[in-house]
Amino acid sequence: MPCSPFSIETPQGRVTGIICTRRRKVPCAFCQAPHTHLCDYPMANGKTCDRKLCPQHRTRVSRDRDYCPEHMGAIKT
Repeated sequence: MPCSPFSIETPQGRVTGIICTRRRKVPCAFCQAPHTHLCDYPMANGKTCDRKLCPQHRTRVSRDRDYCPEHMGAIKT
């Protein structure tokens, strides 16, 4: 939960505090469900795909590796 300090001037004086907000969940790349995983398919320069995936659209290929539907199709062909 990110928090930010704030300060405002009122007729009674300065008011300071901290505002904490929840980050908005980014939806899955294939539906509107909140994402819980990222695609770990290897890409160029040692990076991974990183598409956001919900549990329905991820395929676990190993203990710490999940692929999106597009990359699962790529390795099956």
